[in-house]
Amino acid sequence: RIVDWAIRHGFRVRASHLVWGATEAIPDWLVRGKFSRSEYVQILKEHVTTVVSHFKGRVSEWSIANEAISRSPWKGSDFWMDKIGPEYIELSFRWAHEADPDAILIFNDSNNESPRDGETRRIVNSMYETVKRLKSNGVPIDVVGMQMHLLLKYSSQIPPKKQDVIDTMRKFGELGVKVYITEFDVDVHRIPGTQQERWEYQANLYRDMLEACLESKVCTSFATWGVSDSTSWITCAEEWCVNVPDAAPLMFDRDFNPKPAYYAVRDVLFRHTETR
Repeated sequence: RIVDWAIRHGFRVRASHLVWGATEAIPDWLVRGKFSRSEYVQILKEHVTTVVSHFKGRVSEWSIANEAISRSPWKGSDFWMDKIGPEYIELSFRWAHEADPDAILIFNDSNNESPRDGETRRIVNSMYETVKRLKSNGVPIDVVGMQMHLLLKYSSQIPPKKQDVIDTMRKFGELGVKVYITEFDVDVHRIPGTQQERWEYQANLYRDMLEACLESKVCTSFATWGVSDSTSWITCAEEWCVNVPDAAPLMFDRDFNPKPAYYAVRDVLFRHTETR
């Protein structure tokens, strides 16, 4: 129903995430199951083929093997890596492409927008080498997705610099993929100052990252992970939420009023369209 509503109203639908190794995204019967590797491969294949085939021609973009690189070093962090091994990435992309050859397939991850500390360097370098190898083997990866949950407690606490992000995007672009910013938000929980000062700091990051996307010439999508601070996955209190009430990560406040970040994005887009 959601997909049909979106299409009726002229939206392009991106589905996140078709394959994700986080155990909270895996049903209990599978987490507790005692299957062989070949059985896990068949289970994953059936899932990918069934879901993509069902939405063929309606869902135009799929996020696949989400966070496979960032989670790979830690056993128990990526279910499919543990049960199948790194081959699950290639298999998932190939199965999805077979089910819908016209769909855009995204290799999405976090902390991969620029190398600025040990973990971001590891992720950027490992993801680059993985995409390079898979593309050379004909794996149908169309897009590298950069989540950009900036300053979240799970993310680097060093804000990315615009030129470094441009350089990283272009580096991936040289492999023959586009780049999307897929889940953008900025957690200002740890930023000092008044509310207005924190929001201005946030607006500068929104501005810089959107400009990086546009100036890179390979980044063609900038999506925020939600609309209002009242409904963000970072501020909400449900079990699956980060539950940081003052994170204020999005462009609209809790009453859906536009914040400085909204005007920063608006102005960048206006200048971009004026100069095209």
